[in-house]
Amino acid sequence: MREITDQEVSEIAVTAEIGAKEAYEKLAPIVKSDIIRDELIFLTREEDKHHEIISKMAEKTRLILEMLANMERNHYNILRKQYDYITRYPDIYKEEFYDQLMKDINFNF
Repeated sequence: MREITDQEVSEIAVTAEIGAKEAYEKLAPIVKSDIIRDELIFLTREEDKHHEIISKMAEKTRLILEMLANMERNHYNILRKQYDYITRYPDIYKEEFYDQLMKDINFNF
């Protein structure tokens, strides 16, 4: 197995940020819950910030990966919270939204 280059790591990270942002942007206008829509809009802006960070710090691969892991862990926690709300209060939150989100960003809970 060959070693991955710093450039490849940066490209993978940028691609992941773009994909997540696109998923959030796709879902935000179709959700019925203002709470979930606001969270998705917040996450969209966060992905833009991550992209900017990657661009500015591409030479510091390890630091980037640690920072991104922490940021994405926070996003996971936000999404997990919404999933818990959907599960507990299905009349308020529409489950079909979460099914679509999971399909778009390939999360498995």
